[in-house]
Amino acid sequence: MKTYIITIIIILNNCFAQSSQSDSLNTQRKTIGYDKIQHAAVSCLLTLSSQYVLEKKSGFDEDKALSYSVGSAVSLGLAKEVNDAQTKERPLDWGDMIANAVGIAIAVIIITH
Repeated sequence: MKTYIITIIIILNNCFAQSSQSDSLNTQRKTIGYDKIQHAAVSCLLTLSSQYVLEKKSGFDEDKALSYSVGSAVSLGLAKEVNDAQTKERPLDWGDMIANAVGIAIAVIIITH
C-alpha cells in the first residue's frame, strides 16, 4: 500500500511537470498547479524519509519519529515561504503552505496505516 501511494505521487508529479509550466513563470497565480503539486510531493517525501531515518536508523519510537518528521517538514516549508517572501518581495503564499500540509497529511496516513 505504501509503495502504491508513493508511486502515484511520483507519477502525478512527472505528469504535471511535462504538461504545465511552473507557477513562478506565470503572472497569474493558480489555485492548483505544478508548483503546488511539487510542494505536496516534496513535503510528503521529506516526511516519509525523515520518519524512516529516525525510526529505523536512529532508534526513535514511531510516535516520536512522526512528530519530528512532521515538525521538520512544516519548519522547512515555512522557512522556504518566508525566504521567498523576503527575496521576491511578495506576500507569503498560503496556497503553498496548504499544499505542504496536504503532502504531510498523505505521509502521515501512509506511516500510520
